[in-house]
Amino acid sequence: RIYPTLLVTAWVLTPLADLVAKGSAGPFQCPNNWWWMNLWFVNNFVVWGQEYSCVGQAWSVSVELQMYVATPLLVGLAWAVARLAGGQRRPWLTPVRCVVAACALGLAACFAVRLRYETAHAVAVHHNDYYMRTQYRFGTYLCGVAAGALATDWKAHDKLAAKGRGGAAASLALLACAAALLGAPLLGAQASGPAPSVGGMPEGLVERFPAAVRLWSAMSRPVFGVALAGLLMLCSCGCAPRVSRFLGAKAWRPVAALSYSMYLFQFVNWGFVRALLGSAAMAPAETLDEHSPRWLVALVAWLYIAAFILADLPLSLLNHLLVERPCIKLGQRLAPGAKTGSGPSPADAECGPEGVDDPTREPLLRARTVRRPTAV
Repeated sequence: RIYPTLLVTAWVLTPLADLVAKGSAGPFQCPNNWWWMNLWFVNNFVVWGQEYSCVGQAWSVSVELQMYVATPLLVGLAWAVARLAGGQRRPWLTPVRCVVAACALGLAACFAVRLRYETAHAVAVHHNDYYMRTQYRFGTYLCGVAAGALATDWKAHDKLAAKGRGGAAASLALLACAAALLGAPLLGAQASGPAPSVGGMPEGLVERFPAAVRLWSAMSRPVFGVALAGLLMLCSCGCAPRVSRFLGAKAWRPVAALSYSMYLFQFVNWGFVRALLGSAAMAPAETLDEHSPRWLVALVAWLYIAAFILADLPLSLLNHLLVERPCIKLGQRLAPGAKTGSGPSPADAECGPEGVDDPTREPLLRARTVRRPTAV
């Protein structure tokens, strides 16, 4: 699923969009001398720019694949520590607890590295390094690994029902997720963004509360990861049934199916839209400057997100039907024992007698399937 869509983006759609827009479709050119770095999933460590970036947004695919490779090493290390230091002498030192402890330490390290960057850079001289490098991103992923390990362990030891008394905690987790999501367009994602109106904090906040601003910048993504992981755990315990039904609704399945294509095609499709609409496509954004109120910036940002999604649907659906699904079927034939998000997964066995239709379990299945929302 990953490689074919990536190749279609690099070899077909990006050059076509650049040709249609006469060289103004976007900041990337494919192919170039460095396009092959996408295939080895190390393109998030190259210099950002038109001459070096082929499928620019594929840096996050590289980050994810790097963390997927590291996960078995983390689990193996936790198993070895529990086997050597636990046993009858320390029965409480289980592999699952070692995994959770390692993830907690990794999350703290990620936060420390992010905070160190924020305090060391007054402006984003290396903003793309901070945005794309794995060392600033892995904290949220570790939250998911810890949540999955705990939920699986609780299920195996029939502890899910005993953990299902956390309605207030579920509300707090949902509130933290909402604060992290809405705070980015309202307050900015980082103190050292490339411009006050594009990703960075307002200059007034930076000048008045420099320490608080940098602390928010460093902790916003890790806090969102902790909140989301906690919310999924609470859903698996049955203490957030309404959220479980919402996240586990069948209406999300088409979104899950198209999410990967939509992510890789987003700038290509937007290039086609800009070629068709001309200067009118960017007219709302061009009216903004450093003096624009933050609510107006947030409103325009969400409008562009909606426009991105609508423009992204047609070609993404076509790619899913003609490229992704056939390649997934081919992979299933070549590896009959492998499971994908489109069919049964190991989580099915964790769902108890109700199976995947149990609303308290299904968010974990959906979380394994959904790629990510398309981002402006």
